[in-house]
Amino acid sequence: MCHPRSRPNGVRLLAGLDGAAWVHAADEAAARLGIPLVATVIEANEWPGRVGIDADGAVLVRPDQAIVWRAPTSGADPADAIGQVLRRVLDR
Repeated sequence: MCHPRSRPNGVRLLAGLDGAAWVHAADEAAARLGIPLVATVIEANEWPGRVGIDADGAVLVRPDQAIVWRAPTSGADPADAIGQVLRRVLDR
């Protein structure tokens, strides 16, 4: 896993400890859309609560560090959700 700040100029998806499904879905969506994106699980127990998600949730972060989208939990279909949000955020 890479450190979440390893690509400060790109969009990042940060997931809680149980959010591996988000990381996988984000990697696939980024490849389909042809965009650079770093997706990683944050391995700190207290982190999800600090950003308003559960351990299986995720946030999408712009290069300026602003959270542009939040999924409190993994929900039914992380792949569909992240694909939709990336297309909306990127206006595609």
